[in-house]
Amino acid sequence: MLRVSTRGEYGVRLMVDLARHYGAKARSLSEISQAEGLTVAYLEQLVKCLREHDLVESTRGAHGGYRLSRPPEQVCMGEVLRALEGPIAPMVCVAEGDGGLSAPMGFVGAQMVTLTPRAGRPQVVP
Repeated sequence: MLRVSTRGEYGVRLMVDLARHYGAKARSLSEISQAEGLTVAYLEQLVKCLREHDLVESTRGAHGGYRLSRPPEQVCMGEVLRALEGPIAPMVCVAEGDGGLSAPMGFVGAQMVTLTPRAGRPQVVP
């Protein structure tokens, strides 16, 4: 079972909110904060990281806010979690790109890296 930190959970909630409003006007952090019950300060930290990984884009100004950088069906949960938490691995020694893996654990790690981009592509329906 994959354990997700609060940061990862809140980031996924943020992305789901943006997916629900995809195609509409940009969402302000205060709107997302009210809808999701998260603080604006914490959301600011999350969107900064998500912007750096090209998962969200921002618009400045009175009607500015945030939106997904691509359609929701093209964003997978694995991407969001990697952006917020780093590599996904069952343990430290199986981290992506680690050259010192034992054969059995290397296989497990390679399978996780292969599967997680496709895993968690549920369509978000409002």
